[in-house]
Amino acid sequence: MKRLYIILLVAMVGVTSCAINNEKEMAQDIETSFQPKPLDDEWIKWLIGEWESWAESDAGTGKGRSNIEFGLNGQFLIMKSKGEITELTAEQIQYLKDTLHAPDEDIERFRSSTFKELQIHTIDPKTGEVIGYLFDSLRCIAEGRGRREGNKEIIKWQWSGTAQGASSTSVIEKISDNKFTINHKYTLPDGGKMEDRIEMIRKVDDLKREDAHKMGIRFSMIGIFVSDLQKTIEFYRDVIGLEVKETSESYAEFEHEGIRFALFKRAKLPEWIGMTPTYPGGLNGTFELAIDFPFFEDVDCEFERVVKAGARPVMEPNDMPWGQRSSVVVDPDGNLIEIGSFNSGEKTL
Repeated sequence: MKRLYIILLVAMVGVTSCAINNEKEMAQDIETSFQPKPLDDEWIKWLIGEWESWAESDAGTGKGRSNIEFGLNGQFLIMKSKGEITELTAEQIQYLKDTLHAPDEDIERFRSSTFKELQIHTIDPKTGEVIGYLFDSLRCIAEGRGRREGNKEIIKWQWSGTAQGASSTSVIEKISDNKFTINHKYTLPDGGKMEDRIEMIRKVDDLKREDAHKMGIRFSMIGIFVSDLQKTIEFYRDVIGLEVKETSESYAEFEHEGIRFALFKRAKLPEWIGMTPTYPGGLNGTFELAIDFPFFEDVDCEFERVVKAGARPVMEPNDMPWGQRSSVVVDPDGNLIEIGSFNSGEKTL
């Protein structure tokens, strides 16, 4: 039963960990004296506040809330968290039985459980070693260390207490000042594996929400619900040329500058929204994905390339009345992909 609570741990485990590399960088500025200076870094300051989390895993779907603050005269970063399971699908229940060997009575307790956690992070002012500890309401203890690479941090955790022998690795990515994601993979004591995805959103009061709206709405992701996830992953990877960032049983995301681009398995959508949607058949004329190229001649070259790679052509390159050279292919579900350019000039060396 104790292993079942890992999904709740995961919804909380990454937040304070975001600070550890920045604390390491600060070690160079901290005096190796009797009384070290308080932790002070823009990344750490960004973490301070309240965060709401949503987690989807092989073992369940959960939500939680975390409060992060400085403690003990600014020498530690302290996070208190609370989480709960919001949904267990038939597939997730089967996973609990097959992988975590959970009996029905434990699964029902798991479904209605409330979980609490405390994390404490600091650094050794003399060596710069980053130290993070986690304690939870199941008497689990974890120690984490990691590094930061750009806007990502990779954290490795070793578990003890009632989770003795477990280990995990989380990849934390800052999306904006008010959002970050955690992709978490871990190994259970008996060798079982689990993977999940967590989204953390800063909790703001009504006044701040109003101010945020004044700044305007910005779409952060394009997601397409597809009939065959693996086939569509192969199309956007091998034909279009995108690099796969992450995948799971029902989700895939690609490396893409700016707005995020992701695929979702259609079969999972009814479980998410509580309704059964309908999908267009054949050529989908409800929206398009547009890829812009520097010059007209690039359109012809790219159109020829993707068609040879397996894309179904819909419209060959043509000059449009509005000054664009445009062409169209479709993905495996018939979604339109436009390849175009507004620049007829010649390339220069």
